[in-house]
Amino acid sequence: MVSLTSWRTTAPRPRARRDFSHSTYRTPTTVRHLSRAYNLKSKSKWQYWRWKILGTLILLALLILIYSPLFTIKNIIINNAPSIETEQRIKQIVTNIIQEKKISLFPQSSLLFFNTIDAQNTINKEFYIEGLNFVRHWPNVLRISAPQGVTVAVWYTPASIDNKNEIGESVYLLNKNGALVQQLSPNAVVDNELIAIKETKFAVHQLGEQVVTQKIAEFINNLNNAWRQELPQLTLDYIKFDSSAIPTLQIYTKDQWYVSFSSQEDALLQVVALKRLLDDKIKGDTSKLEYIDVRFGTKLYYKLK
Repeated sequence: MVSLTSWRTTAPRPRARRDFSHSTYRTPTTVRHLSRAYNLKSKSKWQYWRWKILGTLILLALLILIYSPLFTIKNIIINNAPSIETEQRIKQIVTNIIQEKKISLFPQSSLLFFNTIDAQNTINKEFYIEGLNFVRHWPNVLRISAPQGVTVAVWYTPASIDNKNEIGESVYLLNKNGALVQQLSPNAVVDNELIAIKETKFAVHQLGEQVVTQKIAEFINNLNNAWRQELPQLTLDYIKFDSSAIPTLQIYTKDQWYVSFSSQEDALLQVVALKRLLDDKIKGDTSKLEYIDVRFGTKLYYKLK
């Protein structure tokens, strides 16, 4: 009888070890670089200089464009200036900016590179006019437009004698905020639509000084517009301004009779009341008038000479 089992022991089969290290089958880096260098075609000299020549031509074209006389500002146009002096002065300021020599790549004399912000700031130092509109008309015309209604009146300060020195009459432009924006010569030619305001007392003013409130400046502007609309045949001469009499303003005509207005009431309603009185009571014969008072609504007063 043969046993089915054997007591002979056999050695265990060795287990295969797995190799987890990274292996690659690419060509070594050095060989690849040498192969690329060997197969790379060398650039021609023309291809090397082509980009330099192209860059130089572009730079020359820009320089010609910047300094070309074609774009040099040759004409400056000022629109909506309240006086001839204002127009001439703004034009002179802009001309000085153009002619000023600065170390800069971009000349201010070129319409392409004219700095409108610097020009606005320079003009504001003297005129206090905000909102100037600069328009370029190619190739060499610069147009400057002031906003409508900036200036509402011409302000006159009477002459005086101080320490035996006579100080002549001073003339300014008054803006809609009640500030003096420009000093004019006594014989300056101003817009005939601007109303004249004459101070009763001598005073020394500075540009930018607010001599009346914005409310009074707006009332004067509305009064001037209403007068020209309702009474075009009656010439308005000037407003007599006395700070101690505010809110009363006296408006003188060419015939030297005056009308008392209140700056606290509506300007148009007072002018309409004045027109009604002239049509119904005075009936065009204004030579005998001394004054008319329209400050109290429907109650109108007048005095004859």
